[in-house]
Amino acid sequence: SCVAPDPPLAFRVHQDCPRASLVHEAWLASSLANGAQGPLASIQDHEWAVPDSQELACSVETPMSQDEEQRFCVLLMVDRGDSDAVEYRRVVGDACAEEVREQCRFPEEHLHITLAEGRCTGREASQIRLRSSVPTLSRIQYGPPKPWDRCLALGFGMEEAAPLYDLACDLEMPSTVKLKNSKQYHVSLYRANGRGDDLAQETGKMKAAGREFGGHGSCR
Repeated sequence: SCVAPDPPLAFRVHQDCPRASLVHEAWLASSLANGAQGPLASIQDHEWAVPDSQELACSVETPMSQDEEQRFCVLLMVDRGDSDAVEYRRVVGDACAEEVREQCRFPEEHLHITLAEGRCTGREASQIRLRSSVPTLSRIQYGPPKPWDRCLALGFGMEEAAPLYDLACDLEMPSTVKLKNSKQYHVSLYRANGRGDDLAQETGKMKAAGREFGGHGSCR
């Protein structure tokens, strides 16, 4: 996925390959603010088929055709996880104050790992691709939550992060877009979304509930 400050759009490759999306950051924030029933309900209005899983289609109507430099992130979208991951999300959510939970919960449809980020033009971003064929990634076990107060995010161990980093290293990108350190890989479950102080008061309880549950699950 490439996330850029432009009109909301989404790419999706065919079903046997990882999902790719291009979404407006403000649209993403609005979705977070409105919970799972936010603008993502209309995602079908902002996506089209990409004919080649190796390339992102470019059209004069899309941000990917722009020559102005913008900030882009390359995201690896992940599924909602196995039963343990789903239950972990429920358990930590139940431990959070309802208003904060609804405001800060990251929609399942947007769960992702940031592989790279930087500034480039839309045209350059449209050429970001994997050098080789899309690999089949096995299910990857989540590690413990990151030691952050204003974000509840699950990390990955070094062994679990290795295939993700190998995938990232296979990306062909502009030199201004840099790979993230694999130690930084994480999947955010709750983000501040303008309520950082409120969320910081809840994350301790949420992490404690997660520890009592005893597992974090896995994703693909």
